[in-house]
Amino acid sequence: MRSTKYLMIMVFLMFPAAVHAGDMGLMRVSLIEGDAQVLIKDTTDWTDATANIPLNEGDRLWVPDGGKAGLQIRGGVFVRGDGNTALDILSTDQKSAQFYLDRGHTYINNRRGGIKTVQIDTPLSSVRSYDNSVMMLDISEDGVTELSVLKGYVTVESRAGTTRVGAGKTRCSGSRRLRTFR
Repeated sequence: MRSTKYLMIMVFLMFPAAVHAGDMGLMRVSLIEGDAQVLIKDTTDWTDATANIPLNEGDRLWVPDGGKAGLQIRGGVFVRGDGNTALDILSTDQKSAQFYLDRGHTYINNRRGGIKTVQIDTPLSSVRSYDNSVMMLDISEDGVTELSVLKGYVTVESRAGTTRVGAGKTRCSGSRRLRTFR
């Protein structure tokens, strides 16, 4: 009788957590510092972003000056944006995620065993991050993209062609020059 009672208590305690975890979807807001706003697909009003709010294809994230926001994608991918960052979620599934970064600064960590490809489209280029890579993207107001690869490698596609950029390198869109971190 006593073991049945403990078993029932455990089921009641674990069941809501299991239901909640399944509702989180593939992507959630994992970090908020200061202000951040989300525009959920099929709605017309921006709302305050809150920790653990699930995000899906078609949703948008805006981080105004002084704010920071982070997204966590199931599989070990983290995308963080600083102030004045606009990020649209174009697509996401178990193997890939695609975003559009209009402006701002983002940090993407696709940890080992994460998803296969994270693609960030910008006004002037498209950047693909692969498993076990870390990169930073800065998009200026005129759309110029500066990419810094901290770990692994990424590929950048622009009007100038496709370039593979390895760890310790920085690349600016519209330029084929690479420079080493100092």
